[in-house]
This record gives sequence, C-alpha cells and structure tokens, in this order.
Amino acid sequence: MSTTTFCPVSRTLGRRPEELLPAVPYLLGYHPTDSLVCLFFGADDEMRLSSRVDWDTTRLATHDVVATLSERAGNCDAHSVLIVAMDPQQPDWEVLTHLCVGFLDRGLTIDWAGECRAGAWRGLECTDDCDRHVLDPQCVTVTRLIAEGVAPAADRDEVTAEVTAAADQLDDDVAVSVPLHPGGLEAWRDEMIPACLAVLERGGALSDAEIATFAVGMSDIRVRDVVLWRLTCGGHRPGIADPQTWQVVSAVLRQAPGVTVAPVAAVAALVAWQRGEGTRAMAALPRAWAADPQHSLAELVYRCVDAAVPPTVWWQVMSGLDEPTCRHGEIPHE
Repeated sequence: MSTTTFCPVSRTLGRRPEELLPAVPYLLGYHPTDSLVCLFFGADDEMRLSSRVDWDTTRLATHDVVATLSERAGNCDAHSVLIVAMDPQQPDWEVLTHLCVGFLDRGLTIDWAGECRAGAWRGLECTDDCDRHVLDPQCVTVTRLIAEGVAPAADRDEVTAEVTAAADQLDDDVAVSVPLHPGGLEAWRDEMIPACLAVLERGGALSDAEIATFAVGMSDIRVRDVVLWRLTCGGHRPGIADPQTWQVVSAVLRQAPGVTVAPVAAVAALVAWQRGEGTRAMAALPRAWAADPQHSLAELVYRCVDAAVPPTVWWQVMSGLDEPTCRHGEIPHE
C-alpha cells in the first residue's frame, strides 16, 4: 500500500508546515507527487516515521490507509501526525478531514493537515481568503538535513535506478575467480572480512576485482555477519548508516555477478533500512527475491520495513552479540 521510511537518527524537528513541508523530499528520499504523506512524531518531539501512499489509494480506501499507518505508527511509539496531500491530481479536502478523524480515533494527535501544490500550501484551518503560503526551499529544516548529508532523488525511478542491474553487470565466472585461500575455507574467511571492509573504506569508483570481492564476501554468511557486526556496533568507519556505505553497496549491487545478487541485494536493503530509507530498501528487495525467493535476510528486512520496526532494533540485536559469535555461528567454548 505505501512506501515507508524511517528517521535513522533522533531528530527533533519543528512541527509547523513551513518547517516540514519543504523537507518532505529529504525525509522520504525523493520528491513525491499525487501522494498522501504522513510524518509521525513521538512524545519527545522526535520524528519516528514518514509514510507515503498513492493519493488515489487514499481516496478510495481511506479507512484501510488509516488502519495500516496507525499500526506502523504504534510500532514506532508515535503520538502525533502531520498529514499532507502532495500535489494531488484530484484534491479532496473531505478525505483529509476523514484522515484526521481516523487518526484521532486511534489515539494520535494531529499536528497539522492540509495540501501542498505547486510550491505552496494550505491547511484545513485556512479560510477562503487566506493568502497562499509559499514553500521556502532553504528553510532551517532543509539546511539541517543537507548538512547531515541527506539528498533526495528526483523521483522513485531514480531511486530504483540506484539498485538496477547495470549493462556491464559482471559475469558469474568473475565471482568464481575470487581465489580460495590455500589454508582452506576458514583462512579464506579471515582474509575476506578485511578485504570487504577495505572496499567500503575506499569508496569511489570500484574495480571489477573489488566488486567481485565484496559480492562474494557477502555471499558467505560468516563473512557477511562479521562485516555487518563491525559496521553496526564494532566501531568501523564508515558505519552501516554512513552515506558512503550505501554508495558502495548499491554500486556493487548494480554490477554484482548473478550468483551473488540475492545476498548483496539483501545487504543493500539492510543498509537502506539502517539509514532510515525504506524506499531504497523496498527497491533493493525485489532483486533479492528474483534471485532467491527464500533469502532469509531479505525476508527479515522486508518484515521490519513493512511493519515500521525502528532501525535501532537491529543495533540492539547486533550489540547483544560479539564478533566470535558472528564469525563462527555459535558461542565458542572456553
């Protein structure tokens, strides 16, 4: 029904429309059109969740939209919501009113509700003679998000292109050519972990060898889990939510050999989730399912994003483990 994204770090944002509406593309990851956008906040004034639903779906199934988004808001411990119809093709103020009533019935406070079209906004509280409120693209909230390294794509197609197979996708024989350590599988794993981390550290344009190394490394669950543990809570830089991590992982996914696509796509979706970018996570997951419909990590990320499970839950799980457990798959005996 909707594309959901999260606030990856605790942000206390103003709740007035002039502070938030110009920032919607930054909070969603792209510029939405003909959409319902809901921004949910906790009692501590921190933004917990942003969701987008096709406006036509909202008009036709308002009750279902409210029920679904309210459940997700509950998973994030949200207490209030800002509701906006973004460039709706068929404006409908009655629908906005029904949305407000529905959220109120489910215990949420309404911060603001209205419509944003052609660079200006009007709220349900505006009178007929109210002047147009023009968006300020350089408002404080936008400036702050830019300073944090947040940059929206032009549209959803541009987001999808970040994880679409490139014309020069590597052949499977490139993956096979990644050499096995002469000392055997465990020695190979010990070699691959720092090699994969080195690819993330360097960033930039990747060679075929680097792409193959990272893709093959993510295909081994022991290598993958140690790399993810170090990125999440092992103090490695860049971390799992760093922009460079996404840039590298998505670049690898575009060119990954076919036999490695499912694990790389699952890792890409996980990184997007940790960055609070549900749109990008949901763009990467179909590539994982196309290659392996039963991929466990892809299924885990999907369930979490679909239910609006906060990214911090992953950190809590990983921080309860240690590197030897991730490396060997069980708690080593003394």
